[in-house]
Amino acid sequence: MKREVFADDEVAERIGRGFIAVTVDRNAEGAAELMTRYGINFTPTTVITDAEGNALRGTGGKLSKEEFLQLLD
Repeated sequence: MKREVFADDEVAERIGRGFIAVTVDRNAEGAAELMTRYGINFTPTTVITDAEGNALRGTGGKLSKEEFLQLLD
């Protein structure tokens, strides 16, 4: 998704209008806590949260550009 979706100009513009994109390396320190908090069992997983970190919506698996933009709406 990094090369196909996040690199797309339309996606980058939409994220920039109201989101902060965070990528978590599942092997990094603290990643296990985040994965538990959001119920992430595999990657890629996309989670949309509010400003307090409460999960609003999300989905597991690879998304197309169109699917990702729908998730942001």
